[in-house]
Amino acid sequence: MQLPYRLNSQQKISFLVLVALYAASWAMLFVGTWGIMPALDIPFHFFGGFFVARFFAGHVLAQPNAADFSRKRWVVIGLACIVGIAWELYELALTVWLGDYFAAQGIGPCCIGTLFDTGKDLVMDTLGAIVASYASLRSFTKKSG
Repeated sequence: MQLPYRLNSQQKISFLVLVALYAASWAMLFVGTWGIMPALDIPFHFFGGFFVARFFAGHVLAQPNAADFSRKRWVVIGLACIVGIAWELYELALTVWLGDYFAAQGIGPCCIGTLFDTGKDLVMDTLGAIVASYASLRSFTKKSG
């Protein structure tokens, strides 16, 4: 089956990194790393936002429409933020479904669904997306210019 759109190398790498981050987060949960070092959540969200934005930038910045790069950059950041919000809803669903099961087992954080955690995660997702959008813009303008 042929996909209607082919991923470019930036998108393929970004997707693979995102899959690796997701798998690593579950592996770290089951070996108890999140319970010992919950602050690792911060770089995970930063790099999650970064690579989601890089994934979308590979498509959005290459479009030949008339929108300037500044608008495209904000589209990329917005799309990454939407994915960050969806991830936070996923964390909320896990919290509602599992409660503090992993924390009670001593292998995970106790409060992934709290307002503070959600706010911190969304800030880190957004910062990662901003950095990636600027990096993508610079690399794209160097390639095309």
